[in-house]
Amino acid sequence: MSSRISSHEQHHDDADKYALGGVLTLIGLRRGDAPALDALLSKDTKYLFVEAMQPLRATMPIGELIRKIIDTRAEELHVLGKAAELERRRAAYRAARASWDANGDKGANASWRKRPVTRNQRFLIANVCQTARIEPPELSTRGQAADWLELRTAHPQLRGDDE
Repeated sequence: MSSRISSHEQHHDDADKYALGGVLTLIGLRRGDAPALDALLSKDTKYLFVEAMQPLRATMPIGELIRKIIDTRAEELHVLGKAAELERRRAAYRAARASWDANGDKGANASWRKRPVTRNQRFLIANVCQTARIEPPELSTRGQAADWLELRTAHPQLRGDDE
């Protein structure tokens, strides 16, 4: 977090995303530009800035420069940005999975297994069913949903090729 924000204001929520995104819309970026901007911010793309600066005046605002770079290299940046997002999601999934494997209560009688199916589980089940073109199962507990998802490798895009 930025040191400019007091500790009681440091949090992760949608307000931060809206505020930062709002500034980016002022330079003309839109939802479809998110992967390209992600690539500019997460990859070594100095060559794009150097290349873009050649014909431009040094007084151009950075926002205009970013807009021009994205406009001229949109396809390449979109691909790089999607790859960066997937890699971050894979790392987060693997970390969460490792924590669960190390500390989670996986026993057949664990109390969490009896609770109702979570919203995230329902979303993943719907996604798996849509992808596999199968009907969603009738599941009432988290345990049933977890078992169903585990059997169907619910996160193949996050597991990667090595799992």
